[in-house]
Amino acid sequence: MYNWADAQSYCTSIGGNSISLRYGVESDLANNMTSALMTPPWTAVYYNTTSKSWGNVDGSTFIGYWAKGEPNQANGNCASYRSTADTHGFACTQCYDIQPAFCKQAAAVCNGGNFGGPSTRKGTITSPNYPNTYYNNLDCQYLITSPNGTYITINFDPFVVEGSVDYVSIFDGPVNSSSTLIAKITAYTEKRQFETTGNQLLVWFHTDYSVVKDGWSAYWEARTITPPIYQNGSSGVLTSPNYPNDYPTYVEQLYFVTATPGFQVQANIDDFATENKFDQLLVFDGLVQTSEFQVANLSGSTGVAPWNYVFTNNTFSLRFFTDGSMQYKGWHLKWSLAEH
Repeated sequence: MYNWADAQSYCTSIGGNSISLRYGVESDLANNMTSALMTPPWTAVYYNTTSKSWGNVDGSTFIGYWAKGEPNQANGNCASYRSTADTHGFACTQCYDIQPAFCKQAAAVCNGGNFGGPSTRKGTITSPNYPNTYYNNLDCQYLITSPNGTYITINFDPFVVEGSVDYVSIFDGPVNSSSTLIAKITAYTEKRQFETTGNQLLVWFHTDYSVVKDGWSAYWEARTITPPIYQNGSSGVLTSPNYPNDYPTYVEQLYFVTATPGFQVQANIDDFATENKFDQLLVFDGLVQTSEFQVANLSGSTGVAPWNYVFTNNTFSLRFFTDGSMQYKGWHLKWSLAEH
């Protein structure tokens, strides 16, 4: 039980608003819901002493569904909802009276389901109602399936949720079990891009009962699974797939080079042409492909080659990936032992 002001705060705290009536069908619904109550519940309606008019606390258009004999301001400047045998509607009530809150909340509607398919290689999923605010009390699941022989990358941008209580869990496969959990993303998670090992990915969006935010949009893409290329010895040549012909779409190729122990290894790219920004060659000093060991991100068709680099030790690795649009001839790299 609340006074009028506290009733407004309570409704807001659960992600809703105190009830206001805009259509006749809402009035009928309110009448049915409150007819058995001993004490009339609060509404969003109050008397604004500045404008000297009745209105809704949220500023929305006020429709005066008043009960018989109302408004009678001798009884107060806040409105409860009276439902009796002979009348129903707003009734003036002292704002300090202690009465039930009467809240309304947008329906918790999920937009999840099955996405992708045996011939679909990219797509976008969003939180419900995006780019407007999502709803409370959600548990929405989005199952993405890509063609056989591919794996899935997914990138969340933007991602705006309430703290750590509204979150997205990403699973490597169709089952949401702890053994397949890739990541749990909250408002505090910096990493927003993830990938699977196979051709299915499950996204689970959970929200609690209170604050709502603008939500998220996620772009996913299927990439072809190709076996890594390994080279050893004192020299070698590496190229993009199909070079000097155009490389394929949606490919990711890894390369690992281990030269003669005790030497440094050097690389020279003498030809390079890819779709700028979208098809990239990442170069790593060593065999561990994390950001701290990345020494170059090469992309584009002009000004890249020639490119030369001497690595710290006798190993280096490459990661080449492409999207689904424009294709170029790619690149050609020669490696050898560095001269002392």
